[in-house]
Amino acid sequence: MWNNLKRNKMKITIESYGQKHSTEFTNDDCTLDEYINTFFNLLISNGFHRDSVLNGFKDYIQDIEQ
Repeated sequence: MWNNLKRNKMKITIESYGQKHSTEFTNDDCTLDEYINTFFNLLISNGFHRDSVLNGFKDYIQDIEQ
């Protein structure tokens, strides 16, 4: 039965300050790298500077490793 399920498209959307940016995938089977890359690009699309996003990811990783 599980093999017969139709795969849906996956969509990740960010909305802030009246702006809406989204990325759509053809299926649900994304790798962790694809998720990270998508979040990174959506944050930049929403107005964050590339370096701010990189530093934010680094800070987040350091916080959760402690």
